Amino acid sequence: MNNKGFMLAEVVIVSTLLLTTMVGLYSGFSNTYKAYEIRNTYYDAKNVYALKNLENFLIDEFLLNQLVSNNSFTYTKINNDTFNDNYYRAFLDKFVTTYKIKDIYLAKYDETVINNLANSYDEEFEEYLLFYIDMVKESSSNYLFNSSDYSYVLFAVSQDNTYASLRIR
Repeated sequence: MNNKGFMLAEVVIVSTLLLTTMVGLYSGFSNTYKAYEIRNTYYDAKNVYALKNLENFLIDEFLLNQLVSNNSFTYTKINNDTFNDNYYRAFLDKFVTTYKIKDIYLAKYDETVINNLANSYDEEFEEYLLFYIDMVKESSSNYLFNSSDYSYVLFAVSQDNTYASLRIR
């Protein structure tokens, strides 16, 4: 009988240790999965790549200066109405089709401007922009809004509601 009590105590101790380990692993994997979901939604690699291609096009064709030439420029939605030239419209049509982009925005790299942009569009995009503002505030000092390193930021919303941003110097 003494032996059976000892076995019961062993089972309780081992079960407690095993349960504690499983709870620890679950909480660790849960946090990792949440971070993965946020990264996949808000930092879609395909969209970042697309924005880099768009940035190169805007700079190479001198369109960025044309878009922001107005001193009161804050933000704009980039679509076919943005350009007068058929070549630029054709590029934008192919770009949107290739990367499955729903909306593209160019904004001044300023917290107030991005807040105004967030309040102007749908709720999901607003949630992303507010997340973006919080991320910038929490990041290292070289990304802060008061830094002179960046002047503008491109935002992309894909058809599957993933997002990306690219700061422009």
